[in-house]
Amino acid sequence: MPGNERQRPPHLRLVPEQGAPRSRRSEHDAERERLLRRAADRAAERPFYLASRLQRYRELEGIDEAELSRRLHAATEAISRLALCRAPDPAHATFRRDVVAVAAHAGVSADMLMQILRRVQVTDAVRRVAEAPELLAARDRVLDKDDAPYQKSSAEDTSEDAPC
Repeated sequence: MPGNERQRPPHLRLVPEQGAPRSRRSEHDAERERLLRRAADRAAERPFYLASRLQRYRELEGIDEAELSRRLHAATEAISRLALCRAPDPAHATFRRDVVAVAAHAGVSADMLMQILRRVQVTDAVRRVAEAPELLAARDRVLDKDDAPYQKSSAEDTSEDAPC
């Protein structure tokens, strides 16, 4: 009988009613997400975490976190989880497998994560090479035919004045 049906108690309802106060669980989830985001922001300062690589990619591309999550085909909450993972070492043979495992854990696209990490790696390598001091030779001009190559003088051949 339709009139005799009982409603489920509030703690067993799957969807909160309109205008109902937020449950303790959703407040807990919101606080957890806030703390994860704060930890991810702090992790961006340390190269050990993926957060530093994701931040570098965002700076290179000039995008915000919402666009990053769109490119990774993930929810914005997944970016905080991803940022707190250890950054896979591109020098190891297990790099691809590590990226796939991290992507599966965070719920993001493994292919896009691989592209992002490679882009940051290549850009940083180019930057390091560009910043490295240029090695210069001892001479700043090319020798002419008339210039004799360096030859030891007879004074340099004597070892009498040598301290050792």
